[in-house]
Amino acid sequence: MKDRTVTTYLDELALKGQYYFTLAEISKELSIKQSSVSVALSRLAKKNKIQMIRKGFGIITGHTSGVLHPSYFLSSMMKYLGARYYVGLLNAAAYRGASHQAVMNYTVVADKMIKPISLSAMNIEFVTKNNFDEIEEIEKVGGIGGYFYISTPELTAIDILSFPKRSGHLNNIATVLEDLLDEIDMEKLADICSKKSVPTSIIQRLGYILDVVLGEKEKAKYIFEKMKDRRPYKVSLSTSKKNCELSSVPFSEKWMIYENVVVEPD
Repeated sequence: MKDRTVTTYLDELALKGQYYFTLAEISKELSIKQSSVSVALSRLAKKNKIQMIRKGFGIITGHTSGVLHPSYFLSSMMKYLGARYYVGLLNAAAYRGASHQAVMNYTVVADKMIKPISLSAMNIEFVTKNNFDEIEEIEKVGGIGGYFYISTPELTAIDILSFPKRSGHLNNIATVLEDLLDEIDMEKLADICSKKSVPTSIIQRLGYILDVVLGEKEKAKYIFEKMKDRRPYKVSLSTSKKNCELSSVPFSEKWMIYENVVVEPD
């Protein structure tokens, strides 16, 4: 097609339901230099037709009404970046109906450091984990724009406690855990707690919330057995109150936790 341009090529992709592209692929498909493609893409970006979200990787925004959901391009982008990933924390919880808060950011757990992405109505933030080789609790699911990987309910429970600030702090974490319980297999959760990569302090806080805050004493037994296999040490329930004088704070002998904050599910 003689008059095939960068614009018409992107229109073709969008008509097929593909809302992402790479500079290199356009250059190869149209047999034009990458520098010329870059000039054309720059013009389209100024018209809000596309957005370059990583060097050489962009999304098509002019063919959609509203926000382009990350599921349309996330897996392809992470493959382009050579990174393993899964959707996690509150986004994983929300996918399973266990988040009452409006999730402003889209959180992705990755095996390498990746800078956040600012979209028109949503930011994608990345959390780095170094132990991807031993993570088995990831599922491939279908989204509105394609498949993506997401943490299981059990891994989600561990992650929201591992990143409390990104999870709305302890009151919200307790609420999410309560809502997730019907989806959680306690034996699978206990298996994760057996892994060396899971800090003992996370196991302690998880068990405490299940036992003391939510009153799920039978479920908490699974976690208590795994804690006994460790060498638990005295830790604070909330890590955000570091200046608190712990000598005057109630202490849970069972979970070896200073109760330096009252946790109340929303």
